[in-house]
Amino acid sequence: MNWLIDLLDRITSVIPRFWYVQPDEAGVRTTLGSKVKAIGPGFWFYLPAIQDITTIGVTPQVIDLRGQSVISDGKDYIISGAIMYRIDNAEKAILAVQNFDRSLQVLSLGIIANYSKSHNLDHSDAFELLQTEILKGVREAASGWGLKIMKVYLTDLGNVSNIRVIGNTTVVPIVGDE
Repeated sequence: MNWLIDLLDRITSVIPRFWYVQPDEAGVRTTLGSKVKAIGPGFWFYLPAIQDITTIGVTPQVIDLRGQSVISDGKDYIISGAIMYRIDNAEKAILAVQNFDRSLQVLSLGIIANYSKSHNLDHSDAFELLQTEILKGVREAASGWGLKIMKVYLTDLGNVSNIRVIGNTTVVPIVGDE
């Protein structure tokens, strides 16, 4: 009986099909693994035996930036926030970067760490300056990924005390005044 299922699978794999791309999606149709065509909303014809279609949502999305503990002028801080972006070029977003959500998060945390090394986070306009620096840095680093970085939001910038356990990588932030 398995041979009949295999035969039906092989027959249906050569039958041309239509793929529907939703209005909030875009994608690529790949032929024989190398020829790529960008596709937008609507019906698309494809041959399952030699073509593949991949789609992604292009509406604005917000990703969370986990708390990043940093040291600035000898004081411990924790900084967290969010990044709002949308897909401008689905072909680049699908093919140029493996996981753009994760990559944006890691880039942002690196920018925060670098900024805190050379700037004092204790003054009154540090929040706005850091937001501007993250936005500029992420836009520059992700320029070839088909993303439009729209906004960076910082949700937390506070003093903390970090306790590092010897022999373990666990970090326990304690929020409060020193």
